[in-house]
This record gives sequence, structure tokens and C-alpha cells, in this order.
Amino acid sequence: MTDQTDRAWQAYTKTVQAYEKNEDLSSPSVADTPVEKNIDSRPPQEKQGAQRLLTSPLAKLHKPQFLMSIHDIRREMRQGRLSIQAKLDLHGMTLAQAHEQTTDFIMTRSQQQKKLILVITGKGSGGRGLNQEGVLKRNFPHWIDSGVLSDIVNWYSFALKEHGGEGAFYVRLRKPRP
Repeated sequence: MTDQTDRAWQAYTKTVQAYEKNEDLSSPSVADTPVEKNIDSRPPQEKQGAQRLLTSPLAKLHKPQFLMSIHDIRREMRQGRLSIQAKLDLHGMTLAQAHEQTTDFIMTRSQQQKKLILVITGKGSGGRGLNQEGVLKRNFPHWIDSGVLSDIVNWYSFALKEHGGEGAFYVRLRKPRP
């Protein structure tokens, strides 16, 4: 260690205190537990619904993949192998409305034997932080990965810039089972 780091280490170690051998370290004391501030102004029933959507159990048999790259999608569209067959715009909807609309839309399009659909969630307004995603954009993968939709959706990916970029998703549907 250099002289400067040695002095810094000495100063730091003076502030450290040893714990008592009989002290229980398995759980923090009440005084040490941070206090959570409730900064969410939504009504309690809306908060619980949003939390339930985020923590719904994932389908165990099949989970759609977020796998096709933008480059591959652009090539497939240019070659005419992929084309958008239906669109859903979720702008202006609440979380519950958007979830219901998305589920109904995907199930209906699957029954109509559509292959590729575009779901526009929007990027979000930034909310409380500069890097925060929109609520719909953040929840969309959870909706696809869980419940009934996980059996219908083959894969999903962010859209190309001309179709909404990171504020929209391509959703590739499976062939309906007889």
C-alpha cells in the first residue's frame, strides 16, 4: 500500500466496531430496517391489480421467446416472408384495460389464423426517472409469458423503427391447435 492509501485505511478502520458474540445477526433489528415511503398515489385496488399482473405464475410448458433480432426481422420483411397482419394500439389505456385488450386481440387473431401482429405499447413518458420505461411496455412481456397467451405466442420482439421501435412489439402467433 502507498502512504496515502495506508492512511485512508487507518482512518476507515477506526470507525469500524466489532459485534458482540452473543448478538443475533440472523435478522436485522427493527431500528435497522429501512422505512418504505408510499409514493404511489393510485388507489389501493389499482396497486394490487398491477402487482398481481406482474407476479402472475409463468406457464411451465411453453414460454414464448424474445429471440428474433431486428436485423432478421428486417430481412424477412424485405423478402416478403413476414408482414404485419393486424395492429393494436394501447395508447391512452389503463394497465387493466390494456391487459384485457391485448389478451382479447391476440386470442381473436390466433383464431383468425394471423401469423404476425403489431402491438403498440408506447415508450412511456419517463415517469419518475429519466430511464424509466412506460408501464404498458414494461408489463407487456409478462402478459405474453404467462397464462393463456404463452400457448398462443411463438415469439415476440421489439418492432423496427418505422413500426414504433422500442415502443411496439411484433408478436408471432402459433398455428391454432385443433
